[in-house]
Amino acid sequence: MKHYYSLLIIFVFLGYSCVESPDIPLKIVNGRAPSVTTGEPDDILFYEATLFGTVDSNNGNVTSSRGFYIGTGANPLEDGEIIDCGSGTGPFSYNVKGLKNGTKYYYLSYARNLDGTNYGKVISFETGGRVWEEMAIFPGQGRLDASTFAIGNKLYITCGSTIQPQSLGDAWEYDVTTNLWSPLPDFPSEKRRDATAFTVGENAYVGMGQSIGSNFFNDFYPFSNGSWNTTSVGDNAISPRRRALGFGLKGKGYFVGGSNPNNLTLRDVWEFNPVNNQWKNKKDFPVGLINGISIYGENRAFVGFGTTDTNPEKKIWEYNEVLDTWEEFAKTPDNIPTVYTGAILKGKMYVSDDNNRIWELNLTTKEWKAKSKMPEIFDEYKGFQYMYSANDHIYIGLNYFCRYFYKYNPITDN
Repeated sequence: MKHYYSLLIIFVFLGYSCVESPDIPLKIVNGRAPSVTTGEPDDILFYEATLFGTVDSNNGNVTSSRGFYIGTGANPLEDGEIIDCGSGTGPFSYNVKGLKNGTKYYYLSYARNLDGTNYGKVISFETGGRVWEEMAIFPGQGRLDASTFAIGNKLYITCGSTIQPQSLGDAWEYDVTTNLWSPLPDFPSEKRRDATAFTVGENAYVGMGQSIGSNFFNDFYPFSNGSWNTTSVGDNAISPRRRALGFGLKGKGYFVGGSNPNNLTLRDVWEFNPVNNQWKNKKDFPVGLINGISIYGENRAFVGFGTTDTNPEKKIWEYNEVLDTWEEFAKTPDNIPTVYTGAILKGKMYVSDDNNRIWELNLTTKEWKAKSKMPEIFDEYKGFQYMYSANDHIYIGLNYFCRYFYKYNPITDN
């Protein structure tokens, strides 16, 4: 009897072993089936993820099938779906699509041969992200009518005025990859508000605007690599003004309109060539805008919205730099109030209205879609926040003396 008992123990040891997975009960693993390891998932997005596994050894017979079980329950073997990834040893992966945003998933790998099936451990992950995420608060002074621009993954703000009011000339840089603000050298000329900014490649240009007194300007100062050029590239042929709308397009800079010291709304358009620092007068803009906006990116530039006199302007025009023409591109639906800010991201335009509602305009179909409202913290700053596009997100905040700054993710905003 003693001899029989020892043989039984040897049989069990050779045939099976017990492996613990963190999220499911102990499993009996077949020692003659392939050994398999579940890898950590990668490329986790809102509706998809890439799963990884490795068949470490056939353990005798050829691995005829391998893959994954995945589900929303802690035991995907019981309530999950199977994904077949072919046969053979070594690493394998699968990009699974059609997942639900903001959902926790569990998956494990499996491998089988003629002798049976083995399983890797269960690993969990969660899809998606938040629609709104609060970023580092702006460490500078809250301000109104500042100038803003973006270069790569860096966002910038300079000039403006305080609530007293006093003109400002400080400049700040925000790094979207580190979520850090850094002070920069001050704007190189007289402090001002309502200045115009545009970017061309890796360079920005900031100028014009007015001081708190009666001074209006027609200068422009280049900015690159965190510093200012102290020599103006402005042109005396350009009349001094404030609140002109700037944009960069295919290697050149532009500004539209603004208002002069007599508070006359202007419609002229000027083009700047950074190769020779020359300005050229272009055809006038179709209407005189007050508090309009320029939105540019992905080799396209749009100007419009705001108001004309006291009436909301519902249209936006796209500029054709080859023909020097302005083509009416879209009109906001009647249920969209006045629009004061916007940005372009992945073929879509995002704007906010004076009720803090985000709207999406598909630049291909020209269809409008209502999105979520901005966080409640912005309720006292109706409609007038700055909007940047960088690193596959929209960044909003910093105007009307607001120092809050948020990241908006349109993909999660369904």
